Amino acid sequence: MAAGGGGPLHAPTVIAYLLRPELFGVRPAHVAVELSGQHSFGQTVGDFSGTTGKPPNATVLNRLDAPGFSDLLWERLARS
Repeated sequence: MAAGGGGPLHAPTVIAYLLRPELFGVRPAHVAVELSGQHSFGQTVGDFSGTTGKPPNATVLNRLDAPGFSDLLWERLARS
């Protein structure tokens, strides 16, 4: 997720989800890091369709109320 063309905000996004999960849409998926592929080694792969038959082991955020996230972020930054 990028804010205003900047870099991804991974840590603030996780904290925002913990504080206000209603700002996000989520989807369960089995997520793994590819360790055997010659061209994809180290790539994070999410199985959203159950192709692998493995049970979901992660909650993947796939939607965001961007104005709500921004409001929460600035509100929390103003407290520090």
